[in-house]
Amino acid sequence: MPRAKAARSMTEQVSPEAAIHEHVELVPYDRGRPRKFEAERTRLLSLFPNVFVTNEYFGSTAIPGMSAKPIIDKVGLAKRVSWADARVPRAARTHP
Repeated sequence: MPRAKAARSMTEQVSPEAAIHEHVELVPYDRGRPRKFEAERTRLLSLFPNVFVTNEYFGSTAIPGMSAKPIIDKVGLAKRVSWADARVPRAARTHP
């Protein structure tokens, strides 16, 4: 299977209209996704020990049997907002 294209960051310069009409690829369920997420979770927790309260797997790829975009969605909740603010680019944040 070909590798998925890297997701384009949504910034103030990118038109929301373009995002609405962007092609979305759905692929059949991959039984290896939970294992891939666990490997990534382990990697992140080892790179940043004592930083996260939780690191979770969510979205359509987390639903067994469901077709989904070939992107594993994950979210990490940092213990200190100041740590996250110093490391997460403004364009990647989901809050204003």
